Amino acid sequence: MGHQIETSIFAEDSTCGFWRLQSNEPALIEKMNQLAEQTRSPWKITGEALAAGSPWLYRRRFSSTTDAREAFTRILMRMDAEEFELIPVAVGLGWSVNRVGSNGKAAR
Repeated sequence: MGHQIETSIFAEDSTCGFWRLQSNEPALIEKMNQLAEQTRSPWKITGEALAAGSPWLYRRRFSSTTDAREAFTRILMRMDAEEFELIPVAVGLGWSVNRVGSNGKAAR
């Protein structure tokens, strides 16, 4: 049985400050690791997966919820053409990714 794909971004404490992106999605992990390796990248790896299917964690500072959402959306759009929607995980404090599968139904 495979692991469920889960990706989200959320504020650590307040919307102005550090945010964490968490994912066990292989293509996104590869993209984020490339970003984090760049010297001037604001993204840093804060947690590596301990087992296959476990999430990786990335951290960076944003000045607002809007900035965090826009950056997260840009990263997801650059990955592939697969449709997605962002589902609020808490009022103004983060989102999880809901992928739309080939059958037209949302997949979490």
